[in-house]
Amino acid sequence: MCGIAGIAGDSADETSVKNMVASIKHRGPDSQGFFSESGICLGVCRLAIIDLVSGDQPILNEDGSIVVVFNGEIYNYPELRSELQNLGHRFTSTTDTEVLVHGYEEYQENVVDKLNGMYAFAIYNLKTNKLILARDHAGIKPLYFASTKKGDLAFASEVKGLLQVEGIDPQCDPVGLKRILSLGYIPGDKTMFKGIHKLRPGTVLTYHKGKVKQRSFWNPNISEARSQNISEVIPKLKKILNESISRHMISDVPIGAFLSGGLDTSTVVGLMSKISAKPVQTFTLGFSEPTDEIEDAKKVSEHFGTEHHDMILDPAQLIKELPNLIWHGEAPKINLYPYFISKLAKKHVKVVLSGLGGDELFAGYIYRYKHIQRAESLANSPYYPAIRILGSISNLIPNSLSPRLKRRLEAIKLVKKRGKLFLSTHGLNNLSNFKVAGSKLLNIADGDLFNEYRIFFNSNESFMQQTLRAEFRTKLVDDFLVVDDAMTMAHSLEERVPLLDRKLTEYAFTIPIEMKLRDGVGKYVLRKSVEDLLPKEMFKKAKWGFSLNIKKWYNLAMRDIASQKLLDGFLVKDKYLERSKIKSMMAINPQDLQENQAKFLWVATLTEIWHQIFMK
Repeated sequence: MCGIAGIAGDSADETSVKNMVASIKHRGPDSQGFFSESGICLGVCRLAIIDLVSGDQPILNEDGSIVVVFNGEIYNYPELRSELQNLGHRFTSTTDTEVLVHGYEEYQENVVDKLNGMYAFAIYNLKTNKLILARDHAGIKPLYFASTKKGDLAFASEVKGLLQVEGIDPQCDPVGLKRILSLGYIPGDKTMFKGIHKLRPGTVLTYHKGKVKQRSFWNPNISEARSQNISEVIPKLKKILNESISRHMISDVPIGAFLSGGLDTSTVVGLMSKISAKPVQTFTLGFSEPTDEIEDAKKVSEHFGTEHHDMILDPAQLIKELPNLIWHGEAPKINLYPYFISKLAKKHVKVVLSGLGGDELFAGYIYRYKHIQRAESLANSPYYPAIRILGSISNLIPNSLSPRLKRRLEAIKLVKKRGKLFLSTHGLNNLSNFKVAGSKLLNIADGDLFNEYRIFFNSNESFMQQTLRAEFRTKLVDDFLVVDDAMTMAHSLEERVPLLDRKLTEYAFTIPIEMKLRDGVGKYVLRKSVEDLLPKEMFKKAKWGFSLNIKKWYNLAMRDIASQKLLDGFLVKDKYLERSKIKSMMAINPQDLQENQAKFLWVATLTEIWHQIFMK
């Protein structure tokens, strides 16, 4: 795991790249390396995990014409190494990074089709003066890029790296701002920073002679889902799960796991325990909430004999660390609390495995799917025209009277507009309902946001199949994975995501939805595959999300900060929000404040902190 950065073109300057790397040195405190030639400068800070002696970067090929900087892990590198050696390539290290150099020599940019891993890398060909950037199939590792003052290309593992480059000045992107105030995250290639873009998952970018081209090399292909006998699926899924965990445990440093007590992390820990010769180190975070799974995690730990560590986060800790959370997260997001459990884990290990991806691959968000299934039934009902008329009265119901009834009636209007209905199930805050948006936000059409999701709902697949793909490509990447990467790397801790292993992901998308969602139970086939591994009580507990109570924690931790920052902050001054409306919302009694109002005020308050940190 590392932080990478670079500039290609006439702007390439080693001093600038050294500043870029210095700004993200928390990602790789073990060593730094640079490569500089006319028209290219690359830099890397390394967190040494595999081949601690000879794995430093950048790494070049035999004749020095191809150079790579790399962030992540290639889990199938032993097989690739053997394949490339048989083709005549000579290796000088045992690190996984070197397979990228020789793989590019052999397969050019199509080397990505050979890779099973989590990665963001840059390869430069000195013979052709072509730069290649690539990001893994699932978007586990981030990569950002922007144009320099001279119009050249700069890239970095974090936005703050790009802000060190002349001509890339921190400016708030109004579209990114509206998306995060509406959704709590920013889908697509936008960021909070104008002109700075994410490289999308499963994408290769080439930069040659001043021109940028992007192509997608991987997408979840649900259309290939085929009818299978569940008695055949279960043993195959077991085998692929075991192989994935085994690959993800390759390390030359201590390794552990996050353990929430839910199905996904318990499965990961259970399989790790079968492989590891030593007790697995496990780590759990709680919030003193009824939905905490700390006790469940302890039971799983006892069952597998792990060496367990847990902690309870309190509001005072959260408030104290807010500037650090925002600086590392680079966006005003609520769910940055993995920072705290990562800090604890780093005291014991250098690598952790997590259970991210299980819900998206195996249909775990049962509470959302119920709404989607009802919508699909309504859309196919002969009485739909009459039902839709009922939905139209939602406009007559004040938001303050019955927000739940209003949301349900609005959902009825959307049952044949799948993309918009999907967004409504993800807690889309309609800023027009709140009446808080200022002129700058009102001038940004929502169609831009809906376009990000339309591509997932333009096929002939069922609404549920489309939903799984949309969740995999949007919220998982831009809300969960980006947070976990930033919060673990803040402490120089590598997080691996075995449920997003490429082979496992590709197989999961061939499993029919009926095997994932059955009789109101999500992740059915996964449950059946691990029922002989996990404690029996694991399968009786209700599904809880790993999150805090938004309304309660806003009132405990954020309400006072909001009163200090919102009314005279940049959001009001720059006409993104209406001061009088914000003041009225903030004046609502804590017990009467709705959860979506609390979420909005929380994100808006964090946005003011973000602005103070990055726009100074």
